[in-house]
Amino acid sequence: MILTDLFYLALPALALFFILEIVQLAIYLKHTLTPETYHKMYPVWVLLLVSFLLLNTAFIAEEFFGSETLYLLFEMVAVLVFVGATAMIRRGIISVNVLMGVTGELRAKINEKTLELKMAKDQLEEYSKSLEKMVEERTKELQENVGELTEARTALINMMDDVEAANKFLRESVEKLKEVDKMKDQLLSNVSHELRTPITIVKSALELMTDEDVSEEQQKLIKMSKSNLNRLDTLVGDLLYFSKKERHIPDDEIEKVNLKEVIMEAVSGISHMADINNVTVTTDVSKDIPSVDASKSRLLQVFTNLLGNAIKFNKEKGGITVKASYVPGEDKVTVSVSDTGVGIPREQLPRVFERFYQVDGTTSRKYGGTGLGLAITKSIVEAHGGKIWVESEVGKGTSFKFTIPLRLKKKYIVTLPLGEKEKWQR
Repeated sequence: MILTDLFYLALPALALFFILEIVQLAIYLKHTLTPETYHKMYPVWVLLLVSFLLLNTAFIAEEFFGSETLYLLFEMVAVLVFVGATAMIRRGIISVNVLMGVTGELRAKINEKTLELKMAKDQLEEYSKSLEKMVEERTKELQENVGELTEARTALINMMDDVEAANKFLRESVEKLKEVDKMKDQLLSNVSHELRTPITIVKSALELMTDEDVSEEQQKLIKMSKSNLNRLDTLVGDLLYFSKKERHIPDDEIEKVNLKEVIMEAVSGISHMADINNVTVTTDVSKDIPSVDASKSRLLQVFTNLLGNAIKFNKEKGGITVKASYVPGEDKVTVSVSDTGVGIPREQLPRVFERFYQVDGTTSRKYGGTGLGLAITKSIVEAHGGKIWVESEVGKGTSFKFTIPLRLKKKYIVTLPLGEKEKWQR
């Protein structure tokens, strides 16, 4: 009785376990075998299905009819069918070739997967080698770049050292130049002041000689001496002007200046020189020109310099015209000094206001002068807050034009301490 109960309990479980295993095997083989080979195994699947149905019938008989005899009978038949399917395989009812085919196909599948894995491994190794080579190349390039950067850094450091040395040399040179410039200015100032005294004495002596009865020949010598003394006095004045660093107008020189009076005074001062060179000077000054805040002596120097240049570079029987105009409502007066002289080449116009510059090397030998007159003129005009420029055409003449503001701004005014004002005197 006990064995019957055990068999009763274990047989369904065993049958179900084998059926599940066979179903799992069938599913696996369907996905791994060819359809032709898989179809040859249909008898096995039919026997297994029959055994499964018999087991279900046994369960139904026992459940609904309460017959343990039917239950045991169907279970025994199911087991016999299952054993028969197994026996069919063992005894060769299912061809060995089928099983061999299954085994061969499985082996082929395994070999195919193995080959695929080997190819993947080879590709992975090749890719790994290529990566290693690439890393080596990049490492080499980086090392080369690091070497170049190191060399560049070294060169830059050396260059910075050279620049620092050059800057040090330049600083020392600038200091020396400043010292030399200071000594030069001091020398010019001292020499100019020392020359002024004998020039004044000689001028006074010549004036006394003019009042006496002298021969015509002596009169000529006296006039020549005066002319040369005036040139020397002008040169000394130019040197004194450039020995000063200050380019502002001393406050005690600023006054209301009548431009027409200054122009007429300048024309009168160069009339003798104009007569000698047979040059006619005319003026065209508007009556409504207002007075300007300026240094009268320095404006007189501007007109004298421009008129002197116009006379020197004019033609025989040439002419000079001085114009001054004012447009009501404007804050400046415009002045021009024009001549009918030889003119200035266009390419040299930008340099005419440079110190010591002359159009050609023969100018100073033929007309005299140091090349400072126009530079001083420009400096004085700009010190008043004005502007100056030149227009010229070779063979037809030259026109110097400048503007003077009506009111001098504070930034152009300087207050000199006591003891310094005599350095500004002409």
